[in-house]
Amino acid sequence: LSPAEELTVDGETGFLVEPENITAWSKILIFLCQDKKLNKKIGNETMVWCRKNFSLEKQVELVETIYRKIEKP
Repeated sequence: LSPAEELTVDGETGFLVEPENITAWSKILIFLCQDKKLNKKIGNETMVWCRKNFSLEKQVELVETIYRKIEKP
């Protein structure tokens, strides 16, 4: 997964668009500029999602899991 795909739940925490697709980028940007309520909702959803999935505790848990796998003979 690319970083954008890892961090984005399409339609909830953002929108996934092919980098070369300028038309799709433009449509989404215009859409978000016109719908301030949705823009704010997506921003809030993104913060909640990131705090849940990328908290310090979660990252420590992931590193500990990796170390446990390495420790096993």
